[in-house]
Amino acid sequence: ALLEKPVFYGRPILRIPESSLIQADADLQQRVQSYLSERQLTFGSSDGEAEQILTLALALLQRRRQPDADETSFITAVAEEEPPLALQLTERQKAILVGTTVEALPEQAKALLDAMVSVGEVVDDAAWALGVVLRRAQHVISPEDGRRWLHMPML
Repeated sequence: ALLEKPVFYGRPILRIPESSLIQADADLQQRVQSYLSERQLTFGSSDGEAEQILTLALALLQRRRQPDADETSFITAVAEEEPPLALQLTERQKAILVGTTVEALPEQAKALLDAMVSVGEVVDDAAWALGVVLRRAQHVISPEDGRRWLHMPML
């Protein structure tokens, strides 16, 4: 028998309270939307993934500047994160990627970094935030509509 609609088989392995997720406030979301209304960013293959990465990275920087007592341990734990590898590749290493599925990632990562700088962030801080988000954010597939979302718990 065929099913009439998709069945979500996944169950959460770990339930994380929403208060433990890094989330952008309305002002930050508005800034990102305003920036993206004038230009298009892509990262990876998912629609909207670049927007989610940009928003999370900016929210992380916002949290780092105004840490709560509960968040200080998370910020301290990720303080030494390196920028994403895609931003550190040499021209020779980028040439090796030609023809692969990740060929465009260095340029896409650079575009995300440039976007963060253009909305007022310092390059080193922006690179750090991108490194944290790209290493620690998790994709979550919504059981209601099947959309992929990036979430980053402060654990």
